[in-house]
Amino acid sequence: MAVYDCSFCGKNKDDVKYIVVSNDKDEAGRSTAICDECMDISLEATAERALKHGYVVHQVKRSITFPPEYKQAGISILNYFSNVLETKYPEESSKVKIVQNGLEVTLVVETIDGNIDRISAELDAYGGVISGATAPEEYMLDRVSAMQLQNKLDLSSMELRMTRDMLDLSRSESESRIASLEEQVSGLHTLLASSLRLSSSMHSSVKDAFRMSQHYNELQSEFDNIVSKLEIGLTEDDEDEIKTALVKVEKKDRQILHSISNIAQQSAAGASGSLLATWILQVLSGG
Repeated sequence: MAVYDCSFCGKNKDDVKYIVVSNDKDEAGRSTAICDECMDISLEATAERALKHGYVVHQVKRSITFPPEYKQAGISILNYFSNVLETKYPEESSKVKIVQNGLEVTLVVETIDGNIDRISAELDAYGGVISGATAPEEYMLDRVSAMQLQNKLDLSSMELRMTRDMLDLSRSESESRIASLEEQVSGLHTLLASSLRLSSSMHSSVKDAFRMSQHYNELQSEFDNIVSKLEIGLTEDDEDEIKTALVKVEKKDRQILHSISNIAQQSAAGASGSLLATWILQVLSGG
């Protein structure tokens, strides 16, 4: 297999993250190659020229508020979306950046080409892979790229465990039981998937999460009841009815309640989210 150096800076694959090789060849039969560092410089320069000449740099944003133990692993998965775009659309001028404000993390995708719909569709599809609804090999263009994406998702579990272990040292033994690593990984992936997808409201995100449950058919009545209440807005008068449904769900699929709780705790979820998160916590702690 041919080994390429960057045609612009001369660095090889050991000096940079990756090198993209064009399928087009010049008259001498040589392919043009560009490394990630030169690509970033090129994108920034192109963006500056675009603004100078009156072109619009379009942005697609997704904001997520992470629980502390999810943040580092979540950022890692979000950041990997840049690799996805570079692999699937190497000829397009897109740039991915992460903006952090405390526990709130915003994924920003900038494009000069204006392919907002395609980027939104890719974010939606990427969310499907994260949630497990779509296999990496169905989403990526080749087996190597699919394996790299799967490895990234697997590594996120290790990152989450390490963060959790460090946080555990600062927690007192009197605090409530911490969810298992499996539950937290599922919670992280569900939170990411629901946030990357364009949901019109919290009840849509919760509904999507419920559909991922392995016990969906058995618990559909309880799921439908919770979602229907969310659609009109929860009040304190709904506590007994919602808790009854949550208790039935907890007996079959405790893991999904952690995922729903993470969605409900996002600031955009509002008063209904706060109530639902509180009731879920009470059910999980046996209250």
